[in-house]
Amino acid sequence: LGNVLLTPGATTNLPVEVTGLGGAVQVSAGDDHTCAVLGDGGVRCWGSNELGKLGTGTAISSSPVPLPVAGVDDAVAVEAGGSHTCAVLSDQSVRCWGANAAGQLGNGTNTANATPVVVTGLGASQIRLGDAHTCALVVGGSVKCWGLNDDGQLGILSTQSVNVPATVEHLLGNPPVLDVAVGSGHSCALSVSSNPLCWGANDQGQLGRGTVDDDPHPEAGTSQPWVGATDLTAGAGHTCARLMTGPVACWGDNGSGQLGDGTSVDASRARLVLGLTGALQLSAGGSHTCAVLPGGRASCWGDNGSGQLGDGSSLDRSRPVPVVAL
Repeated sequence: LGNVLLTPGATTNLPVEVTGLGGAVQVSAGDDHTCAVLGDGGVRCWGSNELGKLGTGTAISSSPVPLPVAGVDDAVAVEAGGSHTCAVLSDQSVRCWGANAAGQLGNGTNTANATPVVVTGLGASQIRLGDAHTCALVVGGSVKCWGLNDDGQLGILSTQSVNVPATVEHLLGNPPVLDVAVGSGHSCALSVSSNPLCWGANDQGQLGRGTVDDDPHPEAGTSQPWVGATDLTAGAGHTCARLMTGPVACWGDNGSGQLGDGTSVDASRARLVLGLTGALQLSAGGSHTCAVLPGGRASCWGDNGSGQLGDGSSLDRSRPVPVVAL
């Protein structure tokens, strides 16, 4: 949690201030580590340092306070995944660090790195990370992915993992992509047609097609309540989209209520989140989802066993609840 007043390993069900992190302009949370971009372009990370995913170049096991990422001083965005981390720099190049057994760092090797390495031949405007795969929105509107591909999550029409960026070919004939979302074993893209296309693992309906069959081909969901989708987010096995008019639609794994429809039943087609209007931004964790609302408010729903909904309890919620004191 990046707060020295809390015992490492402790949990809290209310928001706490991150120690010594003034000037943060963007933040991203992975499975058990968090990173932030500062206004000066530096990146700070804290939490578990398994396989070097904090990017400090050291062998420390973890840090309860933010530490600088080695050699990164001009980042514009950072993304934390399962056991690796990536940053987009001001020149649109990408640096990644941490675990690399499946090639998720994209530098042509499968060797873990505790310091950032350059992703091979990539100019990106956005980066998204799953457990062991990575996808980037490439300048010009195409998508490239790399890393683990056992469920077809790279969209390269095979299930072979790759350690350098590979173009999602099926998206090239569609309108330019505006947003990308990556779950544990699936990926999605939102084009200018406002029609999300998803591919990869689908055992819990996370592709939104009304089926539970894995598929490496990007395709649109069926019977979706789209009224101009504007951005996407993905958890471990669920996906959500913010609609232009303010509602939010989610589909896939719902075992903890992370779809926000008042049930805990998985859905292979999109369902509207109950009682949520005017959402400005979405972010999904493994099994929970949060939305930024007008007036600086936030609401969350889904798994709350560690207090991740911030409502002062540890009860799962199948409908949005306000984050307390934020």
